[in-house]
Amino acid sequence: MVGMWAYRSIAALVAFTVVLSRVSAENNATHNATLPANATGPFNPAKYTLPLPIDTTHALTEGVAANATSHHNMTVNSTMPTAGHYDLQQSAKYILPVANKTAGGSGTTEGARVESADANTSTSVVASPTSASAQIESVPGFVRAQGQNFVVNGKAAYFAGTNAWYLPLRSEFTDSQVYQFFSVMSQNAVNLVRVFCFEDGYGLSNTPIQTSPGVYDENGLRRIDLIMSQAAAYGIYVIVVPTNFEPVGGGIQWYVNNLIYNGAPKELFYTDSNCKQAYRNYVNMLLQRTNTYTGVQYKNDPTIFSFELMNEPHTTDLYEINRGLPPGKLVRDWIYEMAAYVKSIDGNHMVSTGEEGYRADGPTNPPHNNWINGGWKGVDFVGNIACPNIDFATMHVYPDNWAIQAYEFDWVNQNFIADRAAIAHAQNKPFIIEETGMQRGYLSSRDILLNSLFGAANNNNVGGTMVWEWIAWNLDDVSYDFDVSDDGSNGMHAQINYMNSKSGGATTPSAPSSGSGCTNTPPSSDYSCAQQVGWHPGCTVSWLQSPYCNQQCGRCGSSTSSGSCTDNPPDSTYTCAQQAGYGQCNQSWMQGYCNKSCGRCSSSCVDVPPPGNSYSCAQQAGWGQCSQSWMSGYCLVTCGKC
Repeated sequence: MVGMWAYRSIAALVAFTVVLSRVSAENNATHNATLPANATGPFNPAKYTLPLPIDTTHALTEGVAANATSHHNMTVNSTMPTAGHYDLQQSAKYILPVANKTAGGSGTTEGARVESADANTSTSVVASPTSASAQIESVPGFVRAQGQNFVVNGKAAYFAGTNAWYLPLRSEFTDSQVYQFFSVMSQNAVNLVRVFCFEDGYGLSNTPIQTSPGVYDENGLRRIDLIMSQAAAYGIYVIVVPTNFEPVGGGIQWYVNNLIYNGAPKELFYTDSNCKQAYRNYVNMLLQRTNTYTGVQYKNDPTIFSFELMNEPHTTDLYEINRGLPPGKLVRDWIYEMAAYVKSIDGNHMVSTGEEGYRADGPTNPPHNNWINGGWKGVDFVGNIACPNIDFATMHVYPDNWAIQAYEFDWVNQNFIADRAAIAHAQNKPFIIEETGMQRGYLSSRDILLNSLFGAANNNNVGGTMVWEWIAWNLDDVSYDFDVSDDGSNGMHAQINYMNSKSGGATTPSAPSSGSGCTNTPPSSDYSCAQQVGWHPGCTVSWLQSPYCNQQCGRCGSSTSSGSCTDNPPDSTYTCAQQAGYGQCNQSWMQGYCNKSCGRCSSSCVDVPPPGNSYSCAQQAGWGQCSQSWMSGYCLVTCGKC
């Protein structure tokens, strides 16, 4: 059994490597001559690591069969090309996380398939009889977007969790490991998981869900049923992802290869009628499906947090720009079309894009903004979040894969996270950090990264944070995956506790008033608030969020626009508007200063940016635009008009 498992795993990895090599070379070769040396953000095959258990004597949960054999992570990078801007050292994000086969089988017969009657019509799948066990539904209700917040049953809801893209892979993960995963995540208070609910063709494993366009394996779909039923049983919401821009699991290149011609540009997926129909068929089949464990149709299942159109929709680098096309239009038009299609079937769930957060219209000044903001990736974050059928914004944040040096990793906090948050909030929609993490060794600890990035997101009222990836069993920490007892777990626990503490309250959290609620209580008696803020300028770490150290962190607002709510700069060198425009409000030496410009005043004087663009009030003030006529009535706090 072990030998056959090892053979299948190695065969799958070899095939996977060939696919990755071909796609990576294709992505780099076409446009490499026009890419500056510092262009980055490539497809990272090592993200998909098989998280293999390494020690069966240290089970992370009780009552679950332990894996009988120890294996080490297999890295798919030996044949990856180094041409162009691909960084081989960042290949650990996409290594497949596989557990061993001795933990028990799925108990189902392989190979049952359901074929669509017509490739050009929506696919109909007859559900198998519902299992005898009744549904255990612990989730309290459907998640909705209400303004800049998520709500469940009318109350504010905040989420924290992990990606688990690999759970549908039956050739590598047993049903027992699905049970183990949700049990362990529940024990760690996770309430949101993101799963790739597809497996197209045989490129990744020998148990695909969709063997060819419109032909679905019933046993593969039952694995998705099991995942959803276990999530419901433990009160964990699931983001459902039906396809992938990257080649892992087939993705849009698989559709193009099968429906146009092998090796055709994957960007044709966004416009080809046959590809779009095949995608709609799969989406319709999944939403209309009745779960064989719970008896609930997917479109009626509150366990689903949102239906996501694709994992990381974009284009190969400079695809549109090099062809004289407006950057972001291909993906944006497809998003508008498919979001409307999903909503026409499913009126219960939110719809999200699954994008990373790249812009087509942002500032392109060095050192990092040029490719992130200049449309090189073929994504228009501003235009996408404006789609009326998209309910919230997503961000995927990887400073290491973006070639940002470790000493300046937190560049993303203000220039990416805060910027995209402002854009989403300008559309009155929530946002989530849907993916983030780092390969072992980028920083001395994952906790440093997670505390900083999650803290920056918390300061911008993030609705959910997810890591890539928290694993439910012991494994070697060599890539992005880490288990619940490993480095990074302190940051995860702190963030989960913080997010859970905010749920159930008001939907628009405000700064504490200057009364009794504005305290200076440290999170522990070991160190004072002054010491904590001195060590963590800006109070971005998760354990310094309200209600701790509110005064020292400058969160205490005033009930009026006078009194303690002033706009005094720390010195005469720069005005408060300039300091806010430079993004200095979170610096420790700015605490107590520039309260108006930094938006710390809780009064009727609000900070709404002008419509028609994606710039924040801090940016407008920094550029000296406060006196412009079109700024009248906008950005009152930052412009000092309160």
